[in-house]
Amino acid sequence: MQKNFGRSSSQHTLLSSFLQPLIFCLSTLSKLVPPKMSQPKTVVVLGAAMAGVPAAQKLLTQVAPKVPGGLKVILVGPNTHVFWNLASVRGVLPGNLMPEEKLFYPIAPAFAQFSSSQFEFVVGKATTLNPETKNVLVTLSGKEGGQASERTISYDIVVVATGSSAKESMPWKIVQDIETTKTKMRDIGKDIDNAKSIVVVGGGMTGVEVAGELGQTYKGRKEITLIVKDDLPLTSDVRSDIRALIVTELKKLGVNFITSSRVTSVKDDSSTGGKTLEITSSSQNTTQTIHADVYLPTFGMEPNTEFMPAHLLDQSRRVKTNLKLRAEGHDDVYVVGDVSNLQSSSAAHLDAQVAYLIKELEARLVSGRSLSEEYKPNGGVMFAVSLGSKRGTGQMGKWKLPSIMVGFAKSRNLTTDRVPAYLKA
Repeated sequence: MQKNFGRSSSQHTLLSSFLQPLIFCLSTLSKLVPPKMSQPKTVVVLGAAMAGVPAAQKLLTQVAPKVPGGLKVILVGPNTHVFWNLASVRGVLPGNLMPEEKLFYPIAPAFAQFSSSQFEFVVGKATTLNPETKNVLVTLSGKEGGQASERTISYDIVVVATGSSAKESMPWKIVQDIETTKTKMRDIGKDIDNAKSIVVVGGGMTGVEVAGELGQTYKGRKEITLIVKDDLPLTSDVRSDIRALIVTELKKLGVNFITSSRVTSVKDDSSTGGKTLEITSSSQNTTQTIHADVYLPTFGMEPNTEFMPAHLLDQSRRVKTNLKLRAEGHDDVYVVGDVSNLQSSSAAHLDAQVAYLIKELEARLVSGRSLSEEYKPNGGVMFAVSLGSKRGTGQMGKWKLPSIMVGFAKSRNLTTDRVPAYLKA
């Protein structure tokens, strides 16, 4: 037995002496081979304005530090500046009542703290989005006199926040580019300064606010008329007493009203240099013609979705969006702002949409899973409308907002005091 035991022991010793160097080599090699790392992710944000800029900022500050392998955010927009169009209603008036530096804000400085591996700002316009290949074709903004080039950008997730444009090239939104918008606003200001009669068409918030600015500035010195399609301005879901109050306040500022009417024809008046407007009354089925030295249409916004695949758009050319804020049928395409058909086109919805978007993208990028809860659109009425620089009104749910509150929070500077913080999110 002892002899056999000794032989077994010696065999074990021999086997150990052979295996130990092998185990050591394997251990050393395992340390030399780097562990499998998560690949960095890329989120492309299309649209560098009131939705896209804060979304990019929040992705960089709140989400990127938690993403395994890292995150790069690429912001794509056709202009180097954000146009704070909420203040455009005062910006079109002459006399520098709203200086250009309060209307246009450079984008790049707001992202100066991020490295090139974290963030890139591409000045260009998206021309084609391909959700199958997960690529965006961008036409880069060329230098003056130079030829624009193209760039294809790949993404893991894309956020579409390209906003909308005003019909008839009115500067309630960007008109082509920043310089064209500035020129358009200056030209309107000159026309207003020289005008005796000004006609504002459209009973939405923009039309009401433009009429209020004109009324406060020129009360009794110029003929100002607001044409609305219903018997009262704003939409029927707004409390009727608030709609009636707007009429009362604007009339105090010298604004005339033509209600329940539409402009059915606009022609140049060669004899005066103004416009001849044909107006049809829906309530009386009659037609009248009026002259306007200045004609300011404020109705109709067109979503900037010409680069999107047609099957993703509804009849109004807005993106069909589900309660995950995704384009229907595409989990990696998110949509916020005016281009989404989930809610009405209103700046009042942006904060809630961007807040949900960031939580959803954090869940996707960090854990690989979507949020369990869906976005809950606020179905109630929520708005604040300025009536000149001192007064205003509004509604939150069923509650009427006091004039003094709206005057302080919005009317006095049309929220331009909040822009620097907004750009920093």
